[in-house]
Amino acid sequence: MHKIYRHFQKHLKKNPKKICLDVDGKIFSFDQINQLINHFEKYISINTKKIGFLSPNSEFHYVLFLLCSKKNILLSPLDFNCSDEILLKQIEYAKLDLIIYNNTNSAIINKLKRKKINLINAEWKKTLISINTAKNFNSLNKDYLLSFTSGSTGKPKPIIFSEKCKIRRSLSAIKIFNVKKNFKSLITTPLHHSLAMRIMIISIILGNKLFVLNRTDMSNIVNTIKNNKINFTIFVS
Repeated sequence: MHKIYRHFQKHLKKNPKKICLDVDGKIFSFDQINQLINHFEKYISINTKKIGFLSPNSEFHYVLFLLCSKKNILLSPLDFNCSDEILLKQIEYAKLDLIIYNNTNSAIINKLKRKKINLINAEWKKTLISINTAKNFNSLNKDYLLSFTSGSTGKPKPIIFSEKCKIRRSLSAIKIFNVKKNFKSLITTPLHHSLAMRIMIISIILGNKLFVLNRTDMSNIVNTIKNNKINFTIFVS
């Protein structure tokens, strides 16, 4: 069983200019995604074990999923729509070494700064080169993704997924739904949800073109499916 990052590497080498990701009309080739991975890699020191990401759906989710697979780092995609109180509880529980954010409420960012949490804006163009850069790993990441339940009880429950678990669930879905390598896939739910993560990993494994939406009213979903000839998605009831 290969790491998620190894699947990406295979497609990158075979067809670097192929478009693999479309986020609300913003497109990226395998080569462009790889450039972003290399950029964020310079932020990661050998002591970085847990990264949080706070953002609406974006290309940075795709990039950080691959980077954390490459570096054997735990990634926690955080719900930027939850209350500040719940978000701070999640961050405190996760004991994150670094939080990367994008298009996020400035009030919560200021609260995090006051708590002296390491923060990086995903759009920041400055290059940081660590003296002790994190090593690459060939083994599957035991603690790969940390997700939280919705918090309807006031106490969001943490769920940790291994990389092997996410790959197996994705391979199972590929078999059950007969997803082909030439399919185009669609994500209409937030990427901190396990379902959206699975659709993304399916696309990475197969090298499919993935469409990601933030505006998920019915008209936009239908037009996206029709105009782009989408072959595969999973809707939430």
